[in-house]
Amino acid sequence: MEITQSFPTRLGKQRIQANNQALKVDYKDLFREYHVEFEYSEIHSNIVRGRVANSDWFSLTFFLAVFSLILLFLIDTPHWLLTTVVVVSITIPTILGFVKHNYVVFETNKHGYHLVFWLQGRDDQEKEDMIKFILEKIKDSELKQQASL
Repeated sequence: MEITQSFPTRLGKQRIQANNQALKVDYKDLFREYHVEFEYSEIHSNIVRGRVANSDWFSLTFFLAVFSLILLFLIDTPHWLLTTVVVVSITIPTILGFVKHNYVVFETNKHGYHLVFWLQGRDDQEKEDMIKFILEKIKDSELKQQASL
């Protein structure tokens, strides 16, 4: 099973692969890249579900506003044009910041790493199926650990 999640505000992608032995996560964006593998015994079966707004829109808003203000002082541009750019650059990301997305978080034993599934589109059912698959594998792993005690 494989899921790919996109993070447009960071220009990043996360690929999650689940098989019978392990869970693999590959992440890459403009600033970082990593690969993590988990055995199912390293993942906790209690999950957290919630809704949250994407806070990255604020960073984009701030960047666009500062960029526009720098242009105002460096280039002889009509003030109405830059005012329009600043207002648009603040308004659109702020409105997008109010859009909430569902998520599911698995806690792990590895360096405080949390595995996050963003449920925000047409592949939500595929992600839910993968979450059920992972939970089954975690419970199987827990049963094996209890049986070995």
